Amino acid sequence: MNKFSQQLPLALALLLAANLAHADLSGKNRPRQIPLNPYVEDFVWQEKPQAVPAYASTPQWLELPMPASVRPKVFVDISDMQLGEDEVIRYTLRQLSSSGIENISREGLYCIKRQLRSYAYGDTVNKRWIEAQNNSWRGVAANDWVRRELIDAMCPKGWAPPTLEEIHSNLNKAAHLDRTPQLEKERKL
Repeated sequence: MNKFSQQLPLALALLLAANLAHADLSGKNRPRQIPLNPYVEDFVWQEKPQAVPAYASTPQWLELPMPASVRPKVFVDISDMQLGEDEVIRYTLRQLSSSGIENISREGLYCIKRQLRSYAYGDTVNKRWIEAQNNSWRGVAANDWVRRELIDAMCPKGWAPPTLEEIHSNLNKAAHLDRTPQLEKERKL
């Protein structure tokens, strides 16, 4: 028993030293870096501020098909679209009602969370942007078919494509989709 009581403090000291060495090797004392994966629990995403571009004098509108229940025609300006380092797709949206009323807005889309943000609204008379009063990030409402279709067109895989060219390609594919209901297709044959 005497020999055991003499070696116990030494064994405890070795266990303590091993524990401290493990803590140092595991990086508990090192500063943490933000992971790039948003599905990691510690991920903190922040939008990088960007100025709204000048009001476009010659936009290149691409019409997106909408379900039959959506009345306005919807267009995206592909000439001033931006893909930020923060993975936000910034674009200009134009909605044209059947009576000819035009609504233009500058928006941002964060594909991974399926969230939107309005930056500014277009003043079509004076050709300028008016800053949005409520410009916080928000989810897409279930009845907002325009934004839901836009998200599906821009980021069909659920995340922001890596390049603007791929976003343009996704929009072009969406623009040429045949959304005619199956019964109408059969009647046309």
